[in-house]
Amino acid sequence: MYKINWTKAIIAGVAGTLLFDILGFILSGEWWDIPALLGEKTGLGLAYGVMGHFGNGALLAIL
Repeated sequence: MYKINWTKAIIAGVAGTLLFDILGFILSGEWWDIPALLGEKTGLGLAYGVMGHFGNGALLAIL
């Protein structure tokens, strides 16, 4: 059975999300559009949107 290296998975998820954001900036010219949208739609602000965005990236890497 395969054992997950949690630290590497979380780092990979955060790094992948950051690269995703950089690529989005290069292609669209807009920065932080996904976290801003998450924060706006939940009503919890940009900080929550950033945490949710990067947390989702880490979760996807773990899965």
